[in-house]
Amino acid sequence: MPEPTDSAPPPRSLYVYYRVPVLAQVEAKAAIEAMQMALRESVVGLVANLMQRVDTPKHGNEVTWMEIYAHPHGISPSHEALLAEHLARLPCGLIGERHAEVFAPLL
Repeated sequence: MPEPTDSAPPPRSLYVYYRVPVLAQVEAKAAIEAMQMALRESVVGLVANLMQRVDTPKHGNEVTWMEIYAHPHGISPSHEALLAEHLARLPCGLIGERHAEVFAPLL
């Protein structure tokens, strides 16, 4: 039988991946980095990273990117809503469909 706990849930981190057309990488990188900078300014303690998948075929026309968001107290629904607001400001068609996954440390 599991023991009851009064502790808060473990802090959640958000991982968002999508594809970017090779020809749009420069514009997409600038837009995503500006968005992440604005988010970090809005949320004290937010860590936002942008990464690229390393095993993407070199001759493909798209690359896979991942944004990672973490916070010492976890990514809350209000943080996710703020991210959605900023995403709505990105130029249409700049990046592919976003897939978000939430992870927490093992207890």
